[in-house]
Amino acid sequence: MKKSNAVIMIICTLIITLFVYTASSKLLDYYNFHFGLTESPFIAPFADILAWTIPASEGKSGNALAFIKAYRCLVTPAHKRPDNHCATSALLLSIFVLNYHIEK
Repeated sequence: MKKSNAVIMIICTLIITLFVYTASSKLLDYYNFHFGLTESPFIAPFADILAWTIPASEGKSGNALAFIKAYRCLVTPAHKRPDNHCATSALLLSIFVLNYHIEK
């Protein structure tokens, strides 16, 4: 495995871990997460729906990325594997982080 492929695999694994961790932490601390959503004036009307859909979508995203990564590792030869899903998830994560800091 080339050094660049190893770095990409590490980044993908960290992103998957981040998505699964954030989803589980929001569900484990549901009441504080829900309260935080109700404090935002734009999100407050949808807080009940978002309190379940945000962690669910994060968990599904992490699981989908893990499934894609495992499937590509098992089926596709190493020299033919595209790693575009890691770049896409990194872009989405950057947008979420920027949105969080703008709202604060």
